[in-house]
Amino acid sequence: MSSKKQKTIHQYFSGNTSESIETKTDEKQLLLSLMQSNDPMIGFKEVNSKMDYMKLFKRIIRDDLETDYVKCNNCPVIIKYNAKTGTNSVKRHKCSETPVQPIESIERHLYRPSKSEATFKSDLTDVLVLFIARDMRPINIINGQGFRLLAEKLIEIGSKNPNIPLDNVLPTDRTVSNHIKLMYEKIKEKLIKTLENIESIGITCDHWTQDIVKTSYITLTIQYIINCQIKSRVLATIKTTDKTAITTKTEVKNILNDFNLSEKTKFFTTDNGSAMILAFSDEKWISCSAHNLNLLHKNSFKDLKTKCEANNITQTLKLCKQLVRYFKQSGIQNKLETKLKQSISIRWDSKYLMLESVQKKLYRNKTISFK
Repeated sequence: MSSKKQKTIHQYFSGNTSESIETKTDEKQLLLSLMQSNDPMIGFKEVNSKMDYMKLFKRIIRDDLETDYVKCNNCPVIIKYNAKTGTNSVKRHKCSETPVQPIESIERHLYRPSKSEATFKSDLTDVLVLFIARDMRPINIINGQGFRLLAEKLIEIGSKNPNIPLDNVLPTDRTVSNHIKLMYEKIKEKLIKTLENIESIGITCDHWTQDIVKTSYITLTIQYIINCQIKSRVLATIKTTDKTAITTKTEVKNILNDFNLSEKTKFFTTDNGSAMILAFSDEKWISCSAHNLNLLHKNSFKDLKTKCEANNITQTLKLCKQLVRYFKQSGIQNKLETKLKQSISIRWDSKYLMLESVQKKLYRNKTISFK
């Protein structure tokens, strides 16, 4: 007896099946039917959104691909949700078990949402796409705090000065360049005042080289405790002529004097380089544990390569690296709910993170599908 092949959901909509469909099945109704029958081709994942109300929904997955529908976590209702539909239908959903109550705040009463918000938000999205494409900026620039500060300031100026010409608002690049030093001095003065009552500080110091122009820099970062919270601030990143102990000690001393920190109790943390150890030999010096662990891993796996009994370990690492590389280069990585991580020498515990990501994927799906 020949077994009848089960049709995939793609076959229902594409028509690529030997059996013709007599009636056009609505996608929403079909998804509901498949969910009710616990069809294995249906799955769910968290919705990629920062809005709190979207935490009550999960994206519906069919045949390992995202659909345009989300399902309420508390009832069987599914709602269409994509870039075109927006969030209005999701916001209007009143779940019988746990209705979403808006958080009351004074700001909510000061601001009344406009019915045209969806329209100008769509228009703004189009402008942002052009901005990113023409100026060749990364898409996640809109998530940056600096970009949001700029947007808020432009909205504030526009609300107080309607129809003001853009050229009357935006400064020139030369003006911005000249203003950098003024802003730096303001922030520096504020930091110095904050550190006046701090008795002890931790200092991390490191050398690094810009690969393209091969310029060497030294960066000095301080850590301190204020109001029972640990704060971290980068004091300076400056070009350095060499990485000798004398030069390092002099440059660090000059930076600390510039911020009035020379008389504070100081604890220095650096790597185990001989120049660093010598530069801070007269200070309270602590070896960086992260560097120590990284060196331990590096030397341990280096020794494993020379031992016959370690072939299984090194072979497993090699195969996992090849597997992750294939997934990334072929684009299959984008179809995975949990991403595979590659082993990179500059990333802490990268071998462990790579093995862990592969193991989680294998155990979740029993086997990794290449279709």
